[in-house]
Amino acid sequence: MDSRKNKNPGKLDLDAIRKNSAEEMARNLEKFETVESVVFDNGSAAKKGKKKDPVSKDKKAKEEQKLQKEKEKRAKKREKNDAYYKKRKEADKAARIKLEQKKKQAEKQAREKRAKAREKEEQKKKLAESKAQEKSLKAGEKAEQKKAQPKKETPKNNSTVREKAEQKKIRPKKEKPEKNTVAREKTEKNKKAFAEKASFKLSSVNLNKKVIAVSVCAVALIVVISILSSFLHVRSLTNKVKYEYSGIVQVNNRVMDINVPEDDQKLLIKGTKSFGTGKKFPFYCLREINFRDGSADGTLSLGNPADSGCVFLVTVMGKDGGILYRSDGINPGKCLETIKLFIPGAKGESKARVFVTAYDINDTDKIIGVRYTNIKINVLN
Repeated sequence: MDSRKNKNPGKLDLDAIRKNSAEEMARNLEKFETVESVVFDNGSAAKKGKKKDPVSKDKKAKEEQKLQKEKEKRAKKREKNDAYYKKRKEADKAARIKLEQKKKQAEKQAREKRAKAREKEEQKKKLAESKAQEKSLKAGEKAEQKKAQPKKETPKNNSTVREKAEQKKIRPKKEKPEKNTVAREKTEKNKKAFAEKASFKLSSVNLNKKVIAVSVCAVALIVVISILSSFLHVRSLTNKVKYEYSGIVQVNNRVMDINVPEDDQKLLIKGTKSFGTGKKFPFYCLREINFRDGSADGTLSLGNPADSGCVFLVTVMGKDGGILYRSDGINPGKCLETIKLFIPGAKGESKARVFVTAYDINDTDKIIGVRYTNIKINVLN
């Protein structure tokens, strides 16, 4: 009998249902494969039967426009670079030609100078030879004249000369008077006493000179050591305070334009005693800062003159070496009027230092110097 027929019509045939479902699945897969993605000319995949999205077209057009613009920009840059290099080559050629012309002119001038020097030397040699010949001729003439002149006859027996010589020989020597022996002894004693006194004085003078020399050397050493120690101390302080200028200029109600006349500014600069390293630059500030309380503002009035040519970075350091305040760049012609301490100060009076680091306004990477001045901080409440 056929297996497809159901033996028991009242019951479901599970095997037949499974086969039918498998066949339906195969048919559906074949239909799905026919509607699968197809590869187009540009390499992109899209489903068959579906339309192209207009948004994607606009995106592609925009991307193409961007690419074209970038290409045009690159072409323009290349043209500019080519023109720049052409101009530079032409300038180099012109400079080389000028250098060659200058060299040729210098060589010509050197040759002319050498020729003139040689002519002068030849002329001098000729003059010297002519003078030597004239001198030799004159000397020969004089010698011939002397030979031609007759010799003078000297008298053989000159009585006057002989008599004078005899008188000198015969003249007796003057006898010295005898000295008193007592006086001679006194003078010798006096000489010995004077010599002893002089030797004692010389020895004392030499001792005094040695003592003075040793004391001078000791004082000089002490001065040198104190100068070196102060210099090293100042240098260590300035190194603690140095920090790089980031190019940020302080712009707020703490920084103001300088309203003080130039003559008064000069007086204020002379009144602020500053110490430090590097080149000296002008600035001024108040010697005391008064704060109403530890968290309030205080007036510093630190001015950067308009003709300084520097950008200032201001740092306030406490007595213990802690940094109480730091500012951004302060341009020439500006004044840091007020400051606020980073750490609220305690009530009372304390000593502090205001450090000013100066950078060149034309080259902000170049430090001109670091100077500091001593101030007092008064916290009233």
